[in-house]
Amino acid sequence: MTLRADQRFHDGTPVTAADVAFTMAFLSDTSMGAAPSPVPATRYRGRTSLVASASAVDRRTVRLSLTEDAHERTAERVLTLPVLPATEWRDRTDLVDDRVTHALVWENRQPVGSGPLAFESATERESVTLTPYEDHFLATADDPDLEPYAAALDGEGVVARYAPSGEDAVAALADGRLDTTVHQFPVNAFDRAGEAAGVEPATAPPSELCVVGYNVRRAPLSDFRFRQVLARLHDREHAAASVFAGYAAASDAPVLPGWDVDGVDPNERLLGPFPGSDGDLDAERARELFRDAGYTYDDGGNLHR
Repeated sequence: MTLRADQRFHDGTPVTAADVAFTMAFLSDTSMGAAPSPVPATRYRGRTSLVASASAVDRRTVRLSLTEDAHERTAERVLTLPVLPATEWRDRTDLVDDRVTHALVWENRQPVGSGPLAFESATERESVTLTPYEDHFLATADDPDLEPYAAALDGEGVVARYAPSGEDAVAALADGRLDTTVHQFPVNAFDRAGEAAGVEPATAPPSELCVVGYNVRRAPLSDFRFRQVLARLHDREHAAASVFAGYAAASDAPVLPGWDVDGVDPNERLLGPFPGSDGDLDAERARELFRDAGYTYDDGGNLHR
């Protein structure tokens, strides 16, 4: 990976390959080997776990080695990691508690980044002010693919205000205290956002999965037929409609390489319908499914193979 030339952190120091390599190692283990076992930065654990090693070849070139099982699309997430200035973080590897390093609890009141918006000021539990960083490469980039991002440098900056809840954010939007929100609304607040005057909610196709897993090493979960029946006892349609207020799609399709959530047919059922309706299980129908799978019940209603 080759870094852009003449890029600098917000304090004016150069962004180098050594900073990138340090960041990869540091986020993977904020103790940098000083603790008995790694102490990763939890927020970035999913991405750093894909990195086997990182080294600076020269001032602008970084060599990344990824884990053998890292899928190409998944591995691209590594490139979304922030770049930390090594001079700011290198001395914060000491343990302050069991599996807690100084880096994980440091307040960092004057954070130094390298993005298009630089930290200006903050008021605790109230707001953060970010201003355009004029030396960022987006200020002079002529690449059409970068044009949508260059808007980050327009205007005077961004003031991010703290909202204690989705309901508070909706109220602030309605009375003009906020222009937009990045709050991930709970489903019970999202409908109210759409009902508020002058507020336009936005949705996007889901990218997350809620999965029920089984320990297949233990009987009877080791029996495929038992798991098939057990999987049918989850009323997915009812959960999508009630728990997620309709902002979810029910499916029992397996997750496969190249799986596209937008391509799931919510009406297709591979295992069969839920034995009941509206979340209420028909116990006798469920027992029949287990009997069909080769199981029996004793006089006490206990299931046996």
